[in-house]
Formats: sequence, structure tokens, C-alpha cells
Amino acid sequence: MSELKALVERISKLSWGKDRLEKHRLTLLFAKLAVFKFLGGCCVRCGNTDIRVLQIDHKNGGGSKHIRSVSGMTRYKRLALGQDDINKYQLLCANCNWIKRHENKEINQWPLL
Repeated sequence: MSELKALVERISKLSWGKDRLEKHRLTLLFAKLAVFKFLGGCCVRCGNTDIRVLQIDHKNGGGSKHIRSVSGMTRYKRLALGQDDINKYQLLCANCNWIKRHENKEINQWPLL
């Protein structure tokens, strides 16, 4: 929780004037970290906790369509504020997410050589 607290302190010191881009970037990071924490903070398949590779996954597919319809900030804010059903999502690392997509035929299958 101290990471989130430190991030809030950094954000509060920035203005929406000259620091607008940095404040927006850090606000998005804060929302993302809050959602990650709420979803357990690790990949549900392998337990990876590296936030650089964690991704929010739609448990039943349909993520590509959803991503095209809503901006990143809006997605994270809706989840963080409880405006979207959190039970539809899970945390996966990038590798496990691609493996899941392949297993569920959510992507074009390449023939195995």
C-alpha cells in the first residue's frame, strides 16, 4: 500500500498546468496499480508479480472489442471505482495471457511445425 501512498503524494504535488502530462501519466498508473491490487496483485496462473508484465484479462474473452471501445484511463477508473463488474476480469502475465488466448482459440492459430 505504501507504493500507492507515495504515488498519491507525487501526484498531489503536480499541477494540471505545466505538469499536465506527468500528472495524467501518474494518475493512470495509480488507477492501474489500484486495480492490480484489487485483482490480487499477481498472475492467477503462474503467480508472477512483476507489474511490467501483468495484464488485465477478460475471463471469457472479448477484450479486444472492449479495449477499442474505451480508453485506458476510463477502463482503469471504472474498475477502480466499482463501475464495472470486477468478476469478469483476472490478472495474467503477458505469457500466460497469450497461452490462454491460444488455448481458447481467441487468436488465429498457427500450425505447429
